[in-house]
Amino acid sequence: LLTPSASTITVALAPADKRGRALAIVMGGLMSATALGVSLGLIIGQANWRHTMWALTVLGAASLIAVFRWIPPVTLPAIPLRNRLQPLKDLRVLGIVATTILVVGSNMQIYVYTGLITGAAGTMLIIGLTTFGVCTIIGNFAAGKLTDAYTPQLAVLVSIIGLALSQTTFNLGVHLGIMLIVLACNGFFGGMLTVPQQARIVAENPANAPLLIALLSSAVYTGFALAGAVGKIVVDAVGAGIIPWTSALMLLIPFLLTFTIKTPAAPAATEEQVD
Repeated sequence: LLTPSASTITVALAPADKRGRALAIVMGGLMSATALGVSLGLIIGQANWRHTMWALTVLGAASLIAVFRWIPPVTLPAIPLRNRLQPLKDLRVLGIVATTILVVGSNMQIYVYTGLITGAAGTMLIIGLTTFGVCTIIGNFAAGKLTDAYTPQLAVLVSIIGLALSQTTFNLGVHLGIMLIVLACNGFFGGMLTVPQQARIVAENPANAPLLIALLSSAVYTGFALAGAVGKIVVDAVGAGIIPWTSALMLLIPFLLTFTIKTPAAPAATEEQVD
C-alpha cells in the first residue's frame, strides 16, 4: 500500500520536468529500507533482537507524525473500475512490468545469496551488504537526473547493461576488496531501475497513473520473490557459483523489451499549467 500511494502523490505534486528527481527522492526511502535494513537490523539486533523491533516501532511512529504534518492532501479524479483495468490489456504496459520483475529478480539474487557466492560471513558480509545498499541509493538518485535529462528508456538500458557487466564478474568476488567493488556496481546499477520504470509506465497512460504505479510496485515485490526462488533452485541443482551467470542471463529478455518499447513523449504543458 505504501509504495504506490507515495509514488502517486509524488506524480500528482511534482512538475513534469522534475518528476524523475522527485520520484528518486521518494524511492530513495524505499531503497534505503530495502538495501540497508538487513544490515542495520543485524547490527542492532546482535545484542538483543528486541532492540531491532523497538527501532521499527520508533521509526513507524515518526513516519506517522510526518505524514499528518507534512504530506498535503491530494485528490485524484474518479475513474470507473473498468477503465482502471484497461491498461492491463496493453502489451506495452505488460512488457514494462515483466522487465521490472526480471531485472529486480536478477539483481536481488546477488544480494540474497552474496554469502553463499563469496563465502563472506559476519562483519565481512555486513560490510558487503551495506556497500550494496549505499550504492543502490546513489544509483536511485542518479537515475532521477538521467531520466529528466535524457529519457527513462536510456536510464533503464544503462541499468540493465551495468548489471549484466557487474554480475558476470561476480565470481571474482572471493577477495573482500573485489567483492565490495562488484557489490557496489551491482547496487548502483540495480538502484537505477525503479524511477525510470515508473516514468515509463505512467507515460503509457497518465490518467491511470495510480493503478500503473501500484502494478509496478507489485512487480518489484514479485521480483524479490523470484530472486529467492530461482536462486534456491540454482543452488540446489548446480551450486551458488552459478548464480551470477543465471542472474546475468535473466537480463536478456528485459534488455530486448526495453530496447523495443519506446517511451511516449510527454505532452507539452499548456499555458494554464505553466501559470
